[in-house]
Amino acid sequence: MTVKQYVTIDRFEGALAVLEDEDGGTRAVPREALPANAAESDVLFEENGVFTLDPTETERRREAARQLMARLRRG
Repeated sequence: MTVKQYVTIDRFEGALAVLEDEDGGTRAVPREALPANAAESDVLFEENGVFTLDPTETERRREAARQLMARLRRG
């Protein structure tokens, strides 16, 4: 059975990457388990233990955050 889950890179701590899942839970994985060009706040999907960058979902979430910040600044 294929299990696909989205995670966001919260931060890097040395050789570890701290990932946040869609429920807000976090876990640390070896940085080497991620694509070499992965950066903080990138969205990845994990499928059967393999992480793949999802640039479309990353940009969608970044745009949603930008719009929220703009609304908050306007008051």
